[in-house]
Amino acid sequence: MASIDGGEVLARALQNEGMDTVFSISDIASSPLLRSIESLGFTHVGPRHESAAVHMADGWARSSGTMAVVVGAAGPGVANLVPGVMCAWMEGVPVLVIGTQRVRRSIRALRRGRFQFGPQIEVMAPVTKFAARVEAPDRIPEFVAEAARAALSGRQGPVFLEIPTDVLTENTDESAVVLRPVGQHRFTPGAPDPDSLQRAADLLHAAEFPLILAGHGCTVAEPAKSCEHSPNRPVPSS
Repeated sequence: MASIDGGEVLARALQNEGMDTVFSISDIASSPLLRSIESLGFTHVGPRHESAAVHMADGWARSSGTMAVVVGAAGPGVANLVPGVMCAWMEGVPVLVIGTQRVRRSIRALRRGRFQFGPQIEVMAPVTKFAARVEAPDRIPEFVAEAARAALSGRQGPVFLEIPTDVLTENTDESAVVLRPVGQHRFTPGAPDPDSLQRAADLLHAAEFPLILAGHGCTVAEPAKSCEHSPNRPVPSS
């Protein structure tokens, strides 16, 4: 059977979720992913700072309606992502943030081999809708799908996946990689209740000085389309 490494699995999983743009500072740990996205036709944008990468992905999501990916190197690189992630969290913007991490044996070590190792999941958890570590290459699609589901469901927001370096370089059987149709795990909201809409319209009509404070939620509140046709809700053209 053919085998592929974790970087290739990750690239395919991202593509399956409708993502085609990655913002990151090139790093040896993320090279398996960057090599694979090039062959799949992704756009790779190299910022000058990790925080700027998240702001760029934030702007990309707002303007295109498509969730973008940000990759940061373990330790200081992931720490630099936090200001941008916090902004996306406060504004409700879906961004998939991936942080590399030391190899799995270093994570479990008590002392040695933990150079620039930090509690990345614990740091990201308070400002993301989902934060988890991927422990094996064949489980990457499962975690990417769950992260995308969380980012795009309800009030949208950023999500975080930590992937150890050896998970990206480890080979797995291609047949073990399962890419599910997004309609199987994405939540598709139904139409709003007509009676509630009518009551809201009546209140606005009867108001003497109506005032509507419209935020980012209005941008992404277009009636949902089929998940199969629109993996990420598009921004309305008007």
